[in-house]
Amino acid sequence: MPCYVVGGRGRSGTSMMMKALEAGGIAPACPESLSPITYEIGTRYLRDDCCEVFNGMAFKAPWRSSLKLPAGEYKVVVVTRNPLDVHESTKNRNPSHSAITPEQYKTGIVDIICNLKARDDMHVSVTRYEDVLMDPVSEFQRLVDVGWPIDPVKAASIVDPAQCHYESKAVCNG
Repeated sequence: MPCYVVGGRGRSGTSMMMKALEAGGIAPACPESLSPITYEIGTRYLRDDCCEVFNGMAFKAPWRSSLKLPAGEYKVVVVTRNPLDVHESTKNRNPSHSAITPEQYKTGIVDIICNLKARDDMHVSVTRYEDVLMDPVSEFQRLVDVGWPIDPVKAASIVDPAQCHYESKAVCNG
């Protein structure tokens, strides 16, 4: 059984995806009370025995850390989001933090997706945050169709468009 990995940039829906996968039936490898920063990427998920220890479980490998995962069997979903919304959300969440520019986001996410897809041990799916908000059952069904063991209706039940942050009005308001 593979490890299930949620990849993507902070502020692009990765936490929502983790909660949805858990609701859909995949156990998280890390307690929800820990933020992505404390997921111990360097010591837990980069160990050579990662896929043995976290077999069948889901974990978040933010931004470029997914590229450092050891050889194993992985199903990865990369969550993308409108680059302008990622920039605004990052900037508004922490004004003193240097927000990623939309161009840096676009270049970085394309690079990550291409590098993940180049690995023989990873089956990579890409989903847009906006699509999950608009039609969550269909988006989670797409994961089921490529072997993710989730109930798409239960996964979709945690998606709440009212909780979207710094999103275009067309997406947030339907």
